[in-house]
Amino acid sequence: GRTAGARKAVVVFMALGCIYMVNYVGHLPYWVFPTVVANFLLVGWRFGLAVNTLLIAVVMLGVPLQDGLVDSLSFMTAVTMVALFSMFFVIYTNFHRRRLNALVERDPLTDALNRRALSADLEEALAGAGKVGQDHALVVMDLDDFKQINDLYGHEVGDQVLVSLSQRVMQFIRRGDRFYRLGGEEFVVLLSHTDREGAEVALDKIRVELREALEMEDGPVTVSIGVAVGQPGETWSQWLSRADLAMYEAKRLGKDRVVFAD
Repeated sequence: GRTAGARKAVVVFMALGCIYMVNYVGHLPYWVFPTVVANFLLVGWRFGLAVNTLLIAVVMLGVPLQDGLVDSLSFMTAVTMVALFSMFFVIYTNFHRRRLNALVERDPLTDALNRRALSADLEEALAGAGKVGQDHALVVMDLDDFKQINDLYGHEVGDQVLVSLSQRVMQFIRRGDRFYRLGGEEFVVLLSHTDREGAEVALDKIRVELREALEMEDGPVTVSIGVAVGQPGETWSQWLSRADLAMYEAKRLGKDRVVFAD
């Protein structure tokens, strides 16, 4: 994005500034140390490594660093150690930041994404609403009579039903689709680049698959599904509300069915 491009531009500017200060103005090469660290912190290790390697090489080749070979080697060793430490620090922190973000955005029981991830994804999907090939279908699905499952079999069995449903849906949807748990027995699927006809075919298959897979002693476990295709100008909460109302209409009409919002 623009932010990443701006950071790369800043890094290149800082490296050129450092080279100018050392090679042309004649400052001591210690300007290299903070520049190397800042470059890694600003743009990550891959682009930072490329820029820093060129920076160090130009500084080493373009100016007689010290009076003797020992001093030059000492400087080279020191700046290499600083560069390596900075690079590994950035790699380590980015790895744990990604893990933390994954934990924050996922439901601990089902491993589905949560509402925090949902709002960001829906805003992004609505940005292309109305354009050719940019339709997205938002699906709200709710387990029918889930309270009876908890009452009859216990909450542990109820939790396993939620986990089984999540696993089945995540296996069925495509790589670019997204699956969320809103809370309780209510789930959301974002079908990317899918119009009404495509969503209808896919969701009927999911409904039948879940009905066959989530079988209990007293009969199958079913889901009611509401669907809304994103429209230009609406907010993500309005989009979600339309799909939610369609889901309640599916329950009113007898459950175990798919209903599309107007």
